[in-house]
Amino acid sequence: MTGDAYDVFVSYRHLEPDKSWVRKTSVPALEQAGLTIFFDYRCFRIGYPLITEMSRSVEQSRCTVAVLTPAYLEGRFADLVNI
Repeated sequence: MTGDAYDVFVSYRHLEPDKSWVRKTSVPALEQAGLTIFFDYRCFRIGYPLITEMSRSVEQSRCTVAVLTPAYLEGRFADLVNI
C-alpha cells in the first residue's frame, strides 16, 4: 500500500496517562469524526523494524498528529521520532 491510505498517524508516548488518553479518548474521537487512523498497535506489522514502521506510517498518512506532553518530549524515543 502506498500513498495516503490513512488520514492521520498518531504519535504519542506509550506510558500512562498519555497511552490511555490517546487510545480511549483521542483516537476514538478522530474515528468518530470519520477519519482513518494509522495507529501503532493496530497497524504496525509484527516482526518489522520499528523505524521501518514509523516511516511507513508517515508515508501512508496525510498528516501526523503528535501528542506532545512533557513525557513525550523527555523520552529517548522522541529523538527517533524527530529523525
